[in-house]
Amino acid sequence: MRACFLCSFGFGRHKGTSAEKTCGTVFDGYGGTLAHAFYPEDGRIHFDESEKFTLNSGSGTNLLWVAVHEIGHVLGLDHTNVKGAIMHPIYSDDIQEVKLHSDDIAGMQYLYGKTAFCHFFNYLSFLFAAQKKLSKIS
Repeated sequence: MRACFLCSFGFGRHKGTSAEKTCGTVFDGYGGTLAHAFYPEDGRIHFDESEKFTLNSGSGTNLLWVAVHEIGHVLGLDHTNVKGAIMHPIYSDDIQEVKLHSDDIAGMQYLYGKTAFCHFFNYLSFLFAAQKKLSKIS
């Protein structure tokens, strides 16, 4: 299976990417649903433009955390009840850094095997390192 992500930002009833018609899911404005994604092999991720997304600030919603969560859905992961996991459905304002929980890792390994997951994990490690570098610059 090939992964292709189509990401877009929108308000309320939104269109998504230029290749889409209007999305059937309506965003509820600031402080509600942050984003939604579609399961394999669709690949679409929509972010609510009403939210205050940030990368390096404690005052806002961590875009990288939300993106990794939604990528989890695109790759086939459901929500988990394990607090601290990326796939936990409730965003926490006290997120200090984005990192995968052992539950997230186990879910990916169950779906794709240990070898395939290692490639994905290396990619995420690169994103997390880039976020840390940006935090030091700003």
